[in-house]
Amino acid sequence: SILAAAVAVVAGVSEGDCLTVAAVAACATMGAVMADTTKLGRAMTGPVCAMALGVLAANIMPCSSFVLPRLQWLVISLATPLLLLSCDLKEVIGASTRRLLAAFALGAVATLFAACSAAVLLSRPLAAACGDWQSASKAVSALAAKNVGSGMNFVAVAQALYIQPALVAACLAVDSALGLGYFPLAAS
Repeated sequence: SILAAAVAVVAGVSEGDCLTVAAVAACATMGAVMADTTKLGRAMTGPVCAMALGVLAANIMPCSSFVLPRLQWLVISLATPLLLLSCDLKEVIGASTRRLLAAFALGAVATLFAACSAAVLLSRPLAAACGDWQSASKAVSALAAKNVGSGMNFVAVAQALYIQPALVAACLAVDSALGLGYFPLAAS
């Protein structure tokens, strides 16, 4: 399936983009192998191992900022229906859904408040890092949307706000780097 996704993404892209897709696929595969075969991998989990390898690969080789959002969109588009197809609809519609919806709404409001507060408090450094305040506010919006929903939300907001590809890549890199610290803490 990784090969099929890579072929779908690579169709019509340049040689450098093919290398980026191959590197992402290799990091995902190695992350899964590490989680199954090493003590460190089991402790960190497969996705965190894959993210760590991705961060290392991004620092070793040049990565195309064009193909990463496209690859993310493809993977999320394929994974979401597969997750939904494995659901028991009787359980989904029950009382547990109402409790989960209340918790989700609280988390979404808290995320929105935290994102807005951080953007105001860190407006100067964010504007300097992103080039200007407008770009910084777009980046904050996309990352907040990702934290409320998923990577698909990030892609949708980034496309709707016309965020520059280099800034999209930087946001994804920062998000992944911070995830390397967060996910092992959350998993323990």
